[in-house]
Amino acid sequence: MVGWIIGKLKWLLIIAAIGGPVSAYIGWTDVDRVNQVVAKGVETEALITGATRKKGRKSGTSYYVDITWKDSKGEVQRASDIHMSGAMARKLISDNKIVVDTVRIKHLAELPGKDGVVLVDDANEELDLDRFMMYGGAIAGVIGIIGCALMFGLFGGRKSRTSRYADTANGSGQGVA
Repeated sequence: MVGWIIGKLKWLLIIAAIGGPVSAYIGWTDVDRVNQVVAKGVETEALITGATRKKGRKSGTSYYVDITWKDSKGEVQRASDIHMSGAMARKLISDNKIVVDTVRIKHLAELPGKDGVVLVDDANEELDLDRFMMYGGAIAGVIGIIGCALMFGLFGGRKSRTSRYADTANGSGQGVA
């Protein structure tokens, strides 16, 4: 039973050591993207053309919006599947119907599609989620790396000194020098 628990713990630590830094990197790049769009982007009104709610079995509910707007040249731009918080979704959607026609956005022309768009009224919530991913991933990675070092060092299958001496006594010739 203890061996089974230690085996599962080792896998959990390996996943944390790999997945934590990946999550931290994804969060960090998205924080950088949102900050760049908020600082340098052009604010405008966008027409809401659609909204989607995706329910995961374990991950909860995610909300997305599709929008169109005119850029500074007067050309119509589109962005689909822009993530929004549950609070923002409640403002825009009621009884499975879109109740608001437009939303304020900031967009950067040099970042095409949804990467260059931030919902102005939802930017703080998006940054909070991204920072959680960044810091949570970093913490999980540190715990995973330290935990792996300890688990594989303490329970990694090394022979103890007494078993090495026993091997020497049995004539295997693998003693400690």
